[in-house]
Amino acid sequence: MESILVQVPSALDAESVSRFRAAIATVTSDGEADGRVVLLRGAPGVFCRGMRLLPSSNGEDEKRALADFCRCLVAIRFASCPVLAVVDGEALAGGVGVAAACDVVLATPRSSFALSEVLFGLTPAAIFPLVVERVLVQKAKLMALCGTSYSAAEAHALGLVDALAPEGDLDGTIKRWVRLVARGESGAVGRLKRLSSGASRSELEDAIERGAAETLRALATPAVRARISAFEAGDVGWSGELA
Repeated sequence: MESILVQVPSALDAESVSRFRAAIATVTSDGEADGRVVLLRGAPGVFCRGMRLLPSSNGEDEKRALADFCRCLVAIRFASCPVLAVVDGEALAGGVGVAAACDVVLATPRSSFALSEVLFGLTPAAIFPLVVERVLVQKAKLMALCGTSYSAAEAHALGLVDALAPEGDLDGTIKRWVRLVARGESGAVGRLKRLSSGASRSELEDAIERGAAETLRALATPAVRARISAFEAGDVGWSGELA
């Protein structure tokens, strides 16, 4: 049994997503996957806050970051070894997508989850196909529509979180789940992941990529850029909720 830790970037930009993609590709390769479990974990207090949105962002950098991010999501979702998300803090926007792509999502009591894209004039288009594998479509839509934070307990009730780690027992919770999911044969694990998807790998990949294209189109609009600028300046009534 082998557990491999991969650090999830606190914010997603071209450079950090490129490194994340390379790490995911290395640890989810099909060779000798039996007994291997991948743990995705963020910095203390933050799992991942999604894409780093800056008023002066380069469109090409955003395009590259989104393309690599899509590949990360698909690689996680269809890896031949179990992948666990260890959420101990904020998971926002794309961070929710990373968690949703995983086989098991563990969360501490201080964790929170939010699909905050609509507040910037965006939608969670790239990650939505993965979120609705876990959460009823209406619940996912409501989560995205409001853009508010859900506690770990609320996310657990929705199905976004699989297990809540008791206060002070995160390491013990991780160990218990690693033991449970490490027992399966990698070929069977891979087949189970394909079986449990409502679409084929190529169909899900296409849906994620279409979502990324929609996000890029929206990012190019003046209205979205204005919202990003207002957020950076603290000139919006909801900025404190995402700080």
